[in-house]
Amino acid sequence: MMNKLTMIGTGHGFVHNLYNTCFVINNNFLINTGGSVDIVKDKDYVMHEAFCLDANKEIFKPYEKKHSTVKYVCENFNDLNIKNLILFHTEDSHPNDKDVLYKKEAKEYFDNDVIVPKDLDVIEI
Repeated sequence: MMNKLTMIGTGHGFVHNLYNTCFVINNNFLINTGGSVDIVKDKDYVMHEAFCLDANKEIFKPYEKKHSTVKYVCENFNDLNIKNLILFHTEDSHPNDKDVLYKKEAKEYFDNDVIVPKDLDVIEI
């Protein structure tokens, strides 16, 4: 039986008070990793914010907000054997094609599956 994860705080205007963080879906719980590589290594699903595309970092200045770019997240997680990387809490300048743009950049730096959900999307895990 598959579990379902309903997405909120994806950066699509539904939730506005979410902070830079990373979560692992482990035994049906979301766990805040606290920045620990050991927690995310070899997991089926990891969620991490990716505020903007790397090409837009001068516009959105993610690092000043303690956020990340798609490239930064994917480069840092690629060698950790994560099967599915969920990128959320994103800027809203590309509402109609954000998933395509983010996945395109992610695939340059991350070898496995990437999911870029919208608010209220349900992901079967």
